[in-house]
Amino acid sequence: MKHTVSLLAILLLAWLAAEASPGEPPGSAGTEEIPFDFQQQRWLIDPLEVVARNDMLYTTPSVEPWEAMPTGGGDLSAMVRWDGSLHLHLSKSDCWGFQARCDAPAGTRFFNNTSPGQVRVDFGGRGKDAASRHFRQRLDLYHGRVVIELGDERAGPRLEVWGHPTRKILVVEVADPGEVLDAAKIELSEWRPTMQVGTSRPSIYAREVHERPARPHLANTGMEDFFGLERDPLGKKRGQN
Repeated sequence: MKHTVSLLAILLLAWLAAEASPGEPPGSAGTEEIPFDFQQQRWLIDPLEVVARNDMLYTTPSVEPWEAMPTGGGDLSAMVRWDGSLHLHLSKSDCWGFQARCDAPAGTRFFNNTSPGQVRVDFGGRGKDAASRHFRQRLDLYHGRVVIELGDERAGPRLEVWGHPTRKILVVEVADPGEVLDAAKIELSEWRPTMQVGTSRPSIYAREVHERPARPHLANTGMEDFFGLERDPLGKKRGQN
């Protein structure tokens, strides 16, 4: 209940900020009443419309890594970009890089969050050619995903990348009804000698074992409170919303 009330408050503030006149602070939009139905006890605003107006849109590929868009489920996340191939720069909440021994004096045990690697999905020359004809990359804030359209706005290939908060996986959905793209080639890159990389049909994996536990407050991301089974896209039949 606490999370629900907080989310409603955030949406209301976003709506008030959007409705305020230029130069006026949020909440000072003249005498306009707050759109709330007291009988049904609900706000009369469209959350999708309020959030989606702030989506970020690219019309050209992201050549530089710092141009990537974020997505994830709270534990496993990625910065996503397209430069001719699809790149997922990975991050994980408990992937720590320690700079001192665990028995080092207090105040000297510095550590930082490190990346578990990078995934590159290449769709060949046909993928690059499709991007040269038409390219759109959008950060879909409401659904928490990165959407890439190639070749044709209506019927071309469509890529969606998002993070599943309870299964702790990243999902890459590829819709290519016209078979425009070449077969995908997947590459996993690592740059630390402590990482173990391998393959097991039909998957690739990277593994690193730390004997030192993560901080206690990272044991649970808390995203499960916002993502019940009834809203799980992987638990529904393909084609349903």
